[in-house]
Amino acid sequence: MHEKPKCGNNKPFLVLPIMHPFLSDRIVNLTESATLKMAALARQLQQQGINVISLSLGEPDFATPQHIKDAAKQAIDTGYSHYTLYRAIWICAKPSAPNLNATTV
Repeated sequence: MHEKPKCGNNKPFLVLPIMHPFLSDRIVNLTESATLKMAALARQLQQQGINVISLSLGEPDFATPQHIKDAAKQAIDTGYSHYTLYRAIWICAKPSAPNLNATTV
C-alpha cells in the first residue's frame, strides 16, 4: 500500500514498493524539495502564531485581483496561450515601457 506524501518529514516524498519493476532506485528514493520543506516549515510556524514572510514557493499571499483574472481570460480567449519570445509580447510590454529604465531591464 502506498503512503500519502508528508511534507517536511525528510522521508521519501512518494513511497513505492521497494522492488518496483518500472522505476529506478533514484526515482523510488526521491525526497521532497528544499522549497517544499521551507514552505511546510513556514506554514507550521504561522499556525503557531509566528509572523512569517515566506519566500519559498514564489506565490503571493493574496488572491489574484479580479482585473488580472479578467485580462488573463481575455488573453486566452483571443489566442495568447503559448510561450512567447524572450522579449515578451510587444502589446503587453508597450504600456510598461515608459516605466522602464536601464536598471530594470
